[in-house]
Amino acid sequence: MKRKKPLHCKSIFNQTPSKAWSFILHFFCIAISTSATIPPCQALDRKLEAQFIHELKKQIKTGKTIDLQQGNTVFLGIYIPASSPRSHGGIVLVHNVGGHADWPEAIAPLRIELPKYGWNTLSIQLPLLPNEPRDTDYETLFADGASRIKIALDYFNTEGIYNVLIIGQGIGATIALDYIVKQKEQKNSVTGFVGLSMYDNAYNLTKLTSLLKNIQIPVLDVYGSLDTDQVISGILERKNSAKKFGISNYKQLKLIGADHRYTGTERRLVKRIRSWVDRYAPSVEIDISGKTPR
Repeated sequence: MKRKKPLHCKSIFNQTPSKAWSFILHFFCIAISTSATIPPCQALDRKLEAQFIHELKKQIKTGKTIDLQQGNTVFLGIYIPASSPRSHGGIVLVHNVGGHADWPEAIAPLRIELPKYGWNTLSIQLPLLPNEPRDTDYETLFADGASRIKIALDYFNTEGIYNVLIIGQGIGATIALDYIVKQKEQKNSVTGFVGLSMYDNAYNLTKLTSLLKNIQIPVLDVYGSLDTDQVISGILERKNSAKKFGISNYKQLKLIGADHRYTGTERRLVKRIRSWVDRYAPSVEIDISGKTPR
């Protein structure tokens, strides 16, 4: 099966409005094109991910960058503690393929704004795919992505935070949902899930409807009224699937005027997601070794 190209060097930066990213793109294209072993702006690997993260860290103005250990690999997390008097819990954010942990549309606004309302946020970096990925590369992406999500959840647990939700965008949402349904005790792992502009395509290993029928926690399925055809075409199927399998805590949210990137609708996106997580997550009690969740 021929697969679409989800990520290459330029795709990470082309849609980013900040002038600062032009510098990073310039750095990477020069670095790669001058390499004797790597074709210009094509092969992305662990070493290049480390270089990319090094430059990305320089641009992050809000939040604490932390190095999370995944075997022999270190990956980026951006952490912001809750700043309100009461802490509700934690939220792990997983960006779309082709993005990054501080993606300015949707991911950055959510990770920065939600702490003001009592949520500790941790946005994590997914692995970078090659420009011409093989089938095994997608399997690695899902496996490594799941591993990184688990490490992010463990990070919250070490901080005494057990009431944790996941917000994923695009393929990042699919990776997160795939991880959740594979947990034997979903409610003791994650208390809620928000998917932004989810869709099925050639590099999804599992259809979203197949994942949703096995979900045991509250789900908010968000999409924009001006979203892509890929996203909108799956909305009704997922709604019918949730009804068929009796998923009572499944809810869809159409954000009027929002496109696939939620450009210009970030405030409303934050407000609607905040309202949903405040309703569902604090009411969930988690019993983990007798510890009281925060």
